[in-house]
Amino acid sequence: MKAGRLAAVAPSATTNTVLYSSDINDTTSGVVHVCNRGGSAGTYRLAHKDYTQELTLDANTYKFQKGNVLSKYKIALNPGLTVGDATPGLAISGAQSNFTAKLADVVKTTTTTTYYTKVGTTSTIGVDSAQNAGTFQGGETITGSVSTLTATFRGTTSTGLNIEMANMGTGVTSVPVTSATNINANDYLFLSDGTASAEVVTVSAATFDSGTTGPGQLTITRGTFGTTPATHTPGQYVTAYTPSGTTTTINEGGTFAAGDTTLTVTSGAAILSGSYIVVGNEIMQATNVSTNDVTVTRGMMGTTDANHNDGVTVTPLTAAGSAGFFIFKTGETLTGGTSGATAVVQDTITVDKTFTAGYIWSTVSGQEVKPDTTFQLNVDQTYRFDISDSTNTSLALRFSDVNEGTNATPTPGTEFTTGVTKVGTAGSGGTAYIEIAISATTPDPVFYYADGTSGYSGSIDINPDPTFTEVFIYDVVGTPITGNTFTVGTASQTIGVVTAGAFGYVTSWDTATSKLKVFIDNDSPAAFTGSDTFPDTPPVQGTTRAIATVSSVTAATDVETGDYLYYDSAIGANATVEHKGLVIGPGSHLIVYASSADMSAQVNGFVNTVSDYTIVDYVPPAGGI
Repeated sequence: MKAGRLAAVAPSATTNTVLYSSDINDTTSGVVHVCNRGGSAGTYRLAHKDYTQELTLDANTYKFQKGNVLSKYKIALNPGLTVGDATPGLAISGAQSNFTAKLADVVKTTTTTTYYTKVGTTSTIGVDSAQNAGTFQGGETITGSVSTLTATFRGTTSTGLNIEMANMGTGVTSVPVTSATNINANDYLFLSDGTASAEVVTVSAATFDSGTTGPGQLTITRGTFGTTPATHTPGQYVTAYTPSGTTTTINEGGTFAAGDTTLTVTSGAAILSGSYIVVGNEIMQATNVSTNDVTVTRGMMGTTDANHNDGVTVTPLTAAGSAGFFIFKTGETLTGGTSGATAVVQDTITVDKTFTAGYIWSTVSGQEVKPDTTFQLNVDQTYRFDISDSTNTSLALRFSDVNEGTNATPTPGTEFTTGVTKVGTAGSGGTAYIEIAISATTPDPVFYYADGTSGYSGSIDINPDPTFTEVFIYDVVGTPITGNTFTVGTASQTIGVVTAGAFGYVTSWDTATSKLKVFIDNDSPAAFTGSDTFPDTPPVQGTTRAIATVSSVTAATDVETGDYLYYDSAIGANATVEHKGLVIGPGSHLIVYASSADMSAQVNGFVNTVSDYTIVDYVPPAGGI
């Protein structure tokens, strides 16, 4: 119990001044003395308020009740707390003993997180993790130190880098290869086998970085056998074919016509079933050899099925070596053009490297990366996927509770639309996005997919109890300092940025007028101001909190008519007036006013701690948000 002189003030003339404030947990019994130190008579006023400020809110639908905690006092934390750990009302104390406080709630972002979304074709290049240096930046150009090839960095995997790489152009005649074996001048390479861009090239020269195998460089002649130079995907695993020195000739007794699939030759001994043969500018595949009759598949590898005269040379091709074609070389260093990060290629290519089209995104435009398999979105937050980039044309991002969504087979799924907003046309270059507000009803996982096109789907995990790195506190005694620590459970939290602000308690809420009366804690460093925001406190556990905005405020010294105990009471010159039997309840104030600056007021009495004012904290849902 505290007793004796509790407060004193000498107010400026005609100015309402707080004489005394009773804490939210205290009741004060006291006597007020008003003293006129001047030589002239005057008047004074004394008011008793049971709140500090009246806040007019922007709506009357909020859930407030007497005792609710309000706080703008924030501290940043590392490593942070989940909702389950940040129990409202939990007492914390600085390890360095410079403050005590209670947790009010985690600070949840009220802003929308935007992911700038593109569609890109990516693959993975293996690297030696022991030789990595620095951190690559999404969207930056990486360059090979030996091959001089370039690619766009699109993220990392457990074994390498996701890259987006341009196709080999029609004019390229010097090509880096990796994992190459037994490739020599005059060999033929079949590029983009089985596709519309199939092309045969001739090796003019083959050089290797070391010895006769592994990474190297090929000089090639484009468009062999009348094929058309085309663009080709990087990383094809190609086979080199060597023309046999043992040839034969057509022995049809006439023209071997286009479309004819049985070729008669002078000697079939040099032709193996399954091998390729060259006849003029046409490559055929021998599917069966019966003495001198060869069953063939016509117009292979981009060549043209044509007529061939009797006696034309037939040249068997023998599979020789192979190579990873037009791709970064094993052992070369990749360097980021923006970050300066480096990695050493460690990749042995034995099959075609697959470049797959899919979504890439980032919270920073121009730094888009392929979504990680552990990609998460947090409950109670809103995310916007900006799909205005032209690469999104005809591939509008959508959400579903099944993989591939409405494209799923054999049974199409349904599009998930709860909390989803769609604006504009994908790829339009204007305002186009899909926005999703994650809640407890959002499927976990939720799948993204491309509207009308399969192959672009992936999963997003929903985090029901994310870690928050900032919390609101109240009942702050002392000053939290950056670097100070406190413990919650068994985990130590280190304080980062401290944002001091008002904290207090609701004394009443009038829905008819949207007016909220609050008591500002005596230890609060400030009062609430217009445009402040704070959440309400629904009485049902786990109910979503709404954010209220303050439209206007009154000051602690503003007095309503009904608050006055004495109004313009007379006091003689050099006189003192005593008022006994005053009880100042929890969260209440005495306000004094004097007609001249020659007056002072003093409260004497005793303070008792009481429990008649119940603090009502928000109760989060069990197990998290």
